[in-house]
Amino acid sequence: MAKGVAKHQPVERDIAVIVSEQVTHAQLMNAIHTAPTEGLLRDVVLFDIYRPKAESTGGLAAGEKSLAVRLSLHSDEATLTEAQIDIAMNAVLAQLTQQVAARLRS
Repeated sequence: MAKGVAKHQPVERDIAVIVSEQVTHAQLMNAIHTAPTEGLLRDVVLFDIYRPKAESTGGLAAGEKSLAVRLSLHSDEATLTEAQIDIAMNAVLAQLTQQVAARLRS
């Protein structure tokens, strides 16, 4: 079945979070998908996993890894405002902090 062309452009944002080595892909995705984004979150893709080499920590403590995800946000009603995007992104980050003890990688 054919889908109509979206009237409003989706917005993509990339974030990298530091989590314990024990955090699974499923736990990460569950935390993101359960964030209260008012239906704006449409897709999430994990696109990078960083584990430091033994001689360099890369800002990570022992037993930690960095996970980078691309979030796609979209509204069927209107083009998203920066405020809407910020609210959705903050909701995702708060959920990641609460569910998997993630912190934003700087």
